[in-house]
Amino acid sequence: MFPWQLKVLFEHLLREPRVPHGLSGVIHLKNGDLQFHQREDIEVHYLTEIYAVTREHVEQYFEMIKIFGEQDKNLPGEIEYLGDFVVISQTGPQNPRIHRAGRIFRDDTYNVQGVANHKEEPFSIVVNKVSKAVDGLRAHSFI
Repeated sequence: MFPWQLKVLFEHLLREPRVPHGLSGVIHLKNGDLQFHQREDIEVHYLTEIYAVTREHVEQYFEMIKIFGEQDKNLPGEIEYLGDFVVISQTGPQNPRIHRAGRIFRDDTYNVQGVANHKEEPFSIVVNKVSKAVDGLRAHSFI
């Protein structure tokens, strides 16, 4: 990342600290697929790769993990393994936002199975499970 890209990200967080902000993210489609977005100023369901959050978001994240552990003792481990971005993205009162800040340069390992989490076999299964758990909390006004 370039310093000016970090500046763009944190300026957005300072202007609107209630929601997490990032430079790339995904929209969770009704069929379960994830549609990747970057270099746009839009609302997404989940932030990916690079994001900025506040202390309140981090505290909310750990509160959610605690609740999930009470419901399903395996869920916190699955979240840590592949679904943490889903939970941290949903720690604000609204969906997170991504912002236009130029191109993000990635290493070739970005798409290598065994290195890139989104290439792991259970990725979509875990993301859908975590997403449903987050939706359940939101439906019951826990967050």
